[in-house]
Amino acid sequence: MCRFFSDWSTPATNWLIPDNVREDGTAALRISPTNVGFLLNARIAAVHFGSLSVEEFVFDTQQTLHTIELLPKHRGHLLNWYDVQTLEALEPRFVSTVDSGNLVACLWTLKQAALGFMADHGGLAVELRAIAERCDALAAAMDFRFLYVRRKKVLSVGYDVTQGRLEPSTYDLLASEARIASFVAIAKGAVPQESWFHLGRRLTLVNGERVLSSWTGTMFEYLMPALWMRSYAGTIMDESGKAAVRIQREHGRRKGVPWGISESACVNGECEYGYGAFGIPELAMKQLDAKTLVISPYSTFLALLADPAAAVRNLRCMADFGWTGRYGFFEAVDYSKAGGEVIRSWMAHHQGMSLLAACNLLFDCPFPRYFQSEPRVMATELLLHERIPAGVEAEAEPEPLAEAVASA
Repeated sequence: MCRFFSDWSTPATNWLIPDNVREDGTAALRISPTNVGFLLNARIAAVHFGSLSVEEFVFDTQQTLHTIELLPKHRGHLLNWYDVQTLEALEPRFVSTVDSGNLVACLWTLKQAALGFMADHGGLAVELRAIAERCDALAAAMDFRFLYVRRKKVLSVGYDVTQGRLEPSTYDLLASEARIASFVAIAKGAVPQESWFHLGRRLTLVNGERVLSSWTGTMFEYLMPALWMRSYAGTIMDESGKAAVRIQREHGRRKGVPWGISESACVNGECEYGYGAFGIPELAMKQLDAKTLVISPYSTFLALLADPAAAVRNLRCMADFGWTGRYGFFEAVDYSKAGGEVIRSWMAHHQGMSLLAACNLLFDCPFPRYFQSEPRVMATELLLHERIPAGVEAEAEPEPLAEAVASA
């Protein structure tokens, strides 16, 4: 996984990274803010794994930060897509709230990692401090106030720069990848703390367990923010994340395949790959097609801290099936047709999630440690201690809509 970022973040891509790369070397030469963030944090993981020296980390990071500073922005935010070769913003120009939240988390993490590296690498102190200051400035410039929908007291999904309007749709679930954006917006003082408590907390009963519902029932929604946000035992997100893993494992057992479902690439035709959000119907508020079954290895990497023994066994099973290539596990396996088809590509943000998750497991959670060292995060982290209120009943376990339709 480290090789993916070292191979593809070069002068040819302006020290950025392609969104995805296929096994034949075809690359999608565009980048999102989330891709940018994972590129910056992947180098931290590479230092921990010993595949990148701190000197190389400093040089590569300086080059990428220089490119980021050159990119056109809106109110400090990177736009949703750029061409990695021309650095032009791609249409439609859009500020994605969830992407910006991910990027701030990665910038604060990089800032604290650079400061942490100074203790052991005094000869690079000037360069490391400069990296920390540049990260702080980039994060500080990102204005989240205009993304806040005061009537609903939550964040909009984003702002259409081309049309000059705020999207009416909002992020309103705690069990969502967007909770990191809500958290950092509060930590920055851009939105009131009460907005956290306006995120939906619908408890449902699945396999006898109380668990928060998410929009599509993906591993990604429950566990991706935990790459940076510390998970405290017995809290509402800790309990729901672990329950979601158990439910995903049972789903895989029933289907007779390895487990781990999230949004990922899929089969879109004989020669093309598509992309979709796939999940567990029992966890999802959205109606899902029960016939679709796409397993993504990065989903199991996300589960490494929730259930490490089961996750490692599942990854070994996938490896035994031959689901690996030059950059580690392939993007996904689409079982929607008989036999399953391997999606022979790698996506930058999924590679980044896998790398950070493995690093957290093997090196005592450095990413939450760096993230929580940011003073703004320390002042806000009490929000992460929320527990399921005693006496609150979960909704009765419904028959998933998609399965009901399929069986009608």
